[in-house]
Amino acid sequence: MTSTARPTLVEARPPAVRWRDAPDPHLVAQLSDVTPGRALDVGCGDGADVRWLARHGWQVEGLDESPETLERAARRVRETAPELEPAITWRRSDVVDDPPESEGYDLVACQVGDVPAGRLSRVVAGLASAVRRTGTLLVVGHAQPGAAAASSTPGPSADDVAALLDDSWLVDVCGTRPRTVALDGEPVTVHDTVVRATRL
Repeated sequence: MTSTARPTLVEARPPAVRWRDAPDPHLVAQLSDVTPGRALDVGCGDGADVRWLARHGWQVEGLDESPETLERAARRVRETAPELEPAITWRRSDVVDDPPESEGYDLVACQVGDVPAGRLSRVVAGLASAVRRTGTLLVVGHAQPGAAAASSTPGPSADDVAALLDDSWLVDVCGTRPRTVALDGEPVTVHDTVVRATRL
């Protein structure tokens, strides 16, 4: 698995892949005190969160819809942190159309973007069903920097996500958390939504 411009006299080089080496700050903040077990990172992208979890004792499954993305993430581990390979598996899947194993994980983490209202309940249901009893569900929605970055928030809201969890869940965190990003070379604060819940 692997992830043009007008021809010139000089052979064009493929664009360099820009890796996100740092894990998501909300994942680090919310999970640093959680006992490691079996984890599922839904929409794992370049695998930065997968690598952080593996380094901190988790057995991690990185799930993404894109085979090219999964190959890049796996290659990154092979080239820079081969010692983590035994703790990581990669799987191409969609959490709605191909739900993960029911009650198969101690942690399910997902970073969501703009999810249509009609699909959100199915996404959250798929995530929640994969968490074992006493396990943790972490859902983060990233705000996008822009003209109104200081006040921008992602959709869905934390309340939207929490409302889809039934009374078998204890919602530990539900709200927005700040994150600093670079916009035109300047630091800008955006406010992401964070929901962390424990299955009772």
